Amino acid sequence: MNLDHASNQAGPKEERLARRDWILLPLLSLATILLLLGVVEFFVWQGFSPPHLGPDAHLGWGSCTTFSPHTGVRGVPNTTCWENSYDDRLVEYKFNNCGYRGDTSCGPKQPGVYRIVLIGSSYSLGDMVAWKNTFAAHLLQELTRLTGRKVEIYDEGMIWGAPHSTYLRFDHVLHESPGLILWVLTPWDIQYVTLVAPVSIFDQTNKAQLDQLSPAARLGRVLGAVAHNNVPPAASKIIPNARIVLRHFIYESEGAQQYVQSYLMNGDDQAGYLKADLSPAWQKRLREFAADMETMQQKVHAAGIPMVATLAPDRPLAAMLSMGDPPPGRNPFALDNELRSIVTTDGAVYLDVLPGFRPIPESQRYFFPVDGHPDAQGQAILSRLLAKPLPAAPCLSFALPI
Repeated sequence: MNLDHASNQAGPKEERLARRDWILLPLLSLATILLLLGVVEFFVWQGFSPPHLGPDAHLGWGSCTTFSPHTGVRGVPNTTCWENSYDDRLVEYKFNNCGYRGDTSCGPKQPGVYRIVLIGSSYSLGDMVAWKNTFAAHLLQELTRLTGRKVEIYDEGMIWGAPHSTYLRFDHVLHESPGLILWVLTPWDIQYVTLVAPVSIFDQTNKAQLDQLSPAARLGRVLGAVAHNNVPPAASKIIPNARIVLRHFIYESEGAQQYVQSYLMNGDDQAGYLKADLSPAWQKRLREFAADMETMQQKVHAAGIPMVATLAPDRPLAAMLSMGDPPPGRNPFALDNELRSIVTTDGAVYLDVLPGFRPIPESQRYFFPVDGHPDAQGQAILSRLLAKPLPAAPCLSFALPI
């Protein structure tokens, strides 16, 4: 047999990659990825570049907030900050002479004025929207119209103002001589119930837990963190805009059902409040909330001041409410029911606003896709759901006109 002929019949030999190609090809791929990220960073930065803010205004929270382990995060009086939001561009935050957001100064209550002190975290602050579009500003106008009374709202909500941080500042709230204290809670507040300092989610404890996972589980956790903005500061500085653009595109294009299914993949620590039976971890957080709530209610009872609390939905909760029938093993009212029991047991008034989101189709559309806070329309919805039942709530001194 002719070996040369047999060789020709077998066809051409496959050429092997040269050793240098095994190095050059990955480097070329990496360079392509970095180039694409750079292009995204450039165009997004151009779209969100800050304007001239003036000598007394600052970009970022650092110069407008201060931190103390005894009071948590507080606003610096008479300062103005701008937040560079990738959902709503630049948002202005003006803090008055007491360090609270609003367009009025604080001081002694004038005769005939019904003063509401609003407490809580970033929802109460009106994070990501202009002051005139916050539910606090809308609520002020609506309550004045409904009751025919002079109403003022002190918005003492604060970024990172988790329940224990609010508890630490509660004596100051009482000194404002409120006719009513309104506490707007969110799932985030219960998830971080004891938080006082604005720390990164990727702290040493979480890093140790991450190191114990299998490689596959670790990769899944990291990818989930990137998708939901919970990344180490060093990594977030590399591709912040690319990550946000990707999340914005995905979340904005998803319907309620798809969005909820995607969110539930985050696991119990973040999405556990949507379970029909809350886990021991979430039950522990509720007990910690109840302990602070009990002490706060004792103080308002001694002072003769009514206190009202409510749970406002975040974007995933709003989406599940719009679905009608939740996924198996899920209940959008589970956390709401637990909070109602705690609040009313301590003698405060609880307002249900979640049912008001159920008939709204795709109500998650009124929340920022990336950040998750309610946008201007979402703020207006929340205000309407609070305005009518609030004056008629038991034990309040409001009186609706006949």
